[in-house]
Amino acid sequence: MLVWRAAASHKCANVFLNPVTDEIAPGYSSVVFRPMDLFTIKKHIESGEIRSTQEFQRDMMLMFNNAIMYNSSDHHVYLMAKNMQNDVMGHIEDFIATQIMVPQTESGKVLRARETPSRRDAADKVCY
Repeated sequence: MLVWRAAASHKCANVFLNPVTDEIAPGYSSVVFRPMDLFTIKKHIESGEIRSTQEFQRDMMLMFNNAIMYNSSDHHVYLMAKNMQNDVMGHIEDFIATQIMVPQTESGKVLRARETPSRRDAADKVCY
């Protein structure tokens, strides 16, 4: 849920919070056969359908890939998806790295992963 909260609070998250309908995006259901959004991902975490970081990452990638596939490369939602995908995948990588390092610490303290400069630069991009 920690990484989900980071995704849900991302500056571009507003278009990914709820399911996409054909009213919002005409013809969406004929292009996207497995829709995904942050609300659905949260429900899957809470219900136990998502039980691993890999399953979480799969559904996040599906959500971003759906937006990238449906929208043209010059559309603002496409650009928002690419921006948020880069940031969220970085959070997931940091989380995985932290999980790997936790058993190796002697003090039992949870280590915090730091952002890489490339992720900070990507986060400076504007969301429409």
